[in-house]
Amino acid sequence: MDGTTPAQVLSGASLDGEYRGVAYLADRVSMQGTPVTLLALSLLTREQCESDEEFKAYGGAFRVVASAIHEMNANLMIANLGFGDFTEVAMGAPEGAFRGFSG
Repeated sequence: MDGTTPAQVLSGASLDGEYRGVAYLADRVSMQGTPVTLLALSLLTREQCESDEEFKAYGGAFRVVASAIHEMNANLMIANLGFGDFTEVAMGAPEGAFRGFSG
């Protein structure tokens, strides 16, 4: 679906009422890039936040290499790190993708 935004894709997804903090989407960049990356998209909505600053810190999207998804999910699951922590690392990387903390 060319031109579809991540928010539009997620609005049509059934989450079965279960909370999920992040979704990974494969898009054109994912399929054409090297290394393969996915778009990590926070499922946090502005309504769930107390302020715009909180939403900015914990919402949004960034690219993550496929091999780093497990590390990211493990840290998110045990609340060792938040989505914003990964966003910060990804945005500081030259290619704008989270590659893991050891890579």
